[in-house]
Amino acid sequence: MKLLVIYDISRNDMRIKVMNHLFSKGFKRINLSGYLGDFNRNDFDPLLYSLKPYVSDEDDSIYAVPIEESEIKRVRIIESSRIRSFTEEDTAVI
Repeated sequence: MKLLVIYDISRNDMRIKVMNHLFSKGFKRINLSGYLGDFNRNDFDPLLYSLKPYVSDEDDSIYAVPIEESEIKRVRIIESSRIRSFTEEDTAVI
């Protein structure tokens, strides 16, 4: 299964810590505040609890969205010149 993690965190130091934490778990960056990674269902709650310390402000949030492998094929990226399918090349460090 894939896991999409996106965040809205006000403090830059915390954003960097989330980024490094996700990289250490094998996630790849898909945009400035979005990461995609493989995960085991048994690891879902431990991952959530490992991310919780990075949410320090009332307005901060992290979304963890499980996505079935079959649904990844349906993901589309809307760009100024086209709408295209999501590929492995779209998961790169920005």
